[in-house]
Amino acid sequence: MNFKTSAIFLILPLFSFAQEMTFPNYPVTTLLHSTNDEIHGLNVECEQISSGSNFKIGCKFAQTMISAKQNKDSIDNEINEMANSAEVTFIEFANGVCSQTKSAQKNDLSNDELKVLQKSKELCNVSTEEDAKEKAVSLLRYIKTEESKICVVKTGYQWQESFTYKSTNDGLGYWVSEPTPSGTCGIMNISTLKQNPGYDFLWLYESQRIITNKEAKYSDSVSCSMFDERKVTFSWKSKSHILKCEKIEFGL
Repeated sequence: MNFKTSAIFLILPLFSFAQEMTFPNYPVTTLLHSTNDEIHGLNVECEQISSGSNFKIGCKFAQTMISAKQNKDSIDNEINEMANSAEVTFIEFANGVCSQTKSAQKNDLSNDELKVLQKSKELCNVSTEEDAKEKAVSLLRYIKTEESKICVVKTGYQWQESFTYKSTNDGLGYWVSEPTPSGTCGIMNISTLKQNPGYDFLWLYESQRIITNKEAKYSDSVSCSMFDERKVTFSWKSKSHILKCEKIEFGL
């Protein structure tokens, strides 16, 4: 064996090793956006958890959601439902509200709460069931209308997933989770992270809920088949949203 041949055999194992250790691209940190009409954003942070021939990553997800505290279009229906399902008379309701207004500590209330308190005092002056109903409905409509002007920002929904890299014949591999069914219904979410072709930093996240035991009962009144096998998609494509908010609240 001459020197040139020996050199080739020495280089080939090194080349093979280098190829084997090339870790596929993954989203170190990225912000994704809901593809439906909901105002949801998804922050994704991933890191390597294994290499070699079996590439794996672990990802942390933090979802931010913005929505109206009260749907303005459903106010009347909700008030009617509350009125029809009330377990006490409207006079009893008025007396209860009136009692609370008298014991309220005004110094501890915000300006908005003081306005509700002032509106509630109208229920301290009712003489008939019909009068009490009219003023109770008026109070509920005022509260719900004010809530419809508030947008709530929720940031408390967080979770983690592990992904394994799957190669494809077209060279556009992707990351896929490998969950196991859990609970009585055997619920699991299969998620994927796919790179936008030609762009290392653009990603698409999809998650499909699957019910593996639809014949089972979640509870006495709820069948596992009642759960929705919904699919959610978050894309790198950002969207603008028109919000009719006068105020912002933060929640979990």
